[in-house]
Amino acid sequence: MKVTPQTPIEDLPQFLTVEEWYIFMRIGRSSAYDLIRQGIVPSVRFGRTLRIPKEGVLRFISGEHRPETATPAGQIPAGIDGLSAGRRPNKGICNHDYSTT
Repeated sequence: MKVTPQTPIEDLPQFLTVEEWYIFMRIGRSSAYDLIRQGIVPSVRFGRTLRIPKEGVLRFISGEHRPETATPAGQIPAGIDGLSAGRRPNKGICNHDYSTT
């Protein structure tokens, strides 16, 4: 199904691509990604693909968006970053102190 600005809300898919969302909302691509990045519009990442949940679209339209509770795109929610498993962040950085010889 192709999403257009005239698509009834009840006919929207459960998860919209960013392109479907900005076409439906009649906003620009950059504005859409800015809203996602700021956490104003919730997003979910499936692999490398970013999706907007239908309920997030409904909350945004109704003005009930809360950026302080959303996880902005690109940030990993606490507990799933692999650090709790004992892995070092930024494996390529050496933490050796070379000042003592």
